[in-house]
Amino acid sequence: MLQQFRRARIALLKHYSLSRKPSIHPTSSGRGGIDRRKRGWSKASLQMMHKIDSFLKECQRFAGIGAVSLMRKALKDFTFSDGTFIPKGTSIVSPSRCLHLDDEYYDDALVFNPFRFSRLRDEQGGDAKHQYVSTSPIYLSFGHGKHACPGRFFAANELKSMLAHVVVTYDVKLEDNKPRPQGLKMGFDIAADPFASILFRKRV
Repeated sequence: MLQQFRRARIALLKHYSLSRKPSIHPTSSGRGGIDRRKRGWSKASLQMMHKIDSFLKECQRFAGIGAVSLMRKALKDFTFSDGTFIPKGTSIVSPSRCLHLDDEYYDDALVFNPFRFSRLRDEQGGDAKHQYVSTSPIYLSFGHGKHACPGRFFAANELKSMLAHVVVTYDVKLEDNKPRPQGLKMGFDIAADPFASILFRKRV
């Protein structure tokens, strides 16, 4: 149930980003768009949707659902290789949001660039490290290392399928062309505004 709730929160954030930029439709025009004619709605077609993949990853980088990641509690005294000492019982976290919005790691980090990661994949020969499900020390939305979220592959396919269906089926915009709703911050958590309205119009 918790994972379903988290995926719903992530999906709502994606729709807010999509509705604010209606011209951003990662459809079949261009590499990595949505093209169901060859493979239909299959796992293989989802893997080819580089632009959808990039859009989702950028949404989670730019407006994720938490300010921190890798929350841990020391079960015993621990000393890192640089001499940093962590006493038993100490809670520690990684500042994921600070990393995700740092120009040292991302060009124009405070600008939402939907195809940031698909362009990097194209420039670097389809490098897998820029996929939505790939983790790194500077992209911590799914954690990192051996304890990275094991369900991220399933969640990514769910979100891709849902977003791809919305993109090819509906025109989407925010009510009254309002600016993108700001996330609600509660401690370390960031939630999508539950009172904002998105308008859907089925394409003819």
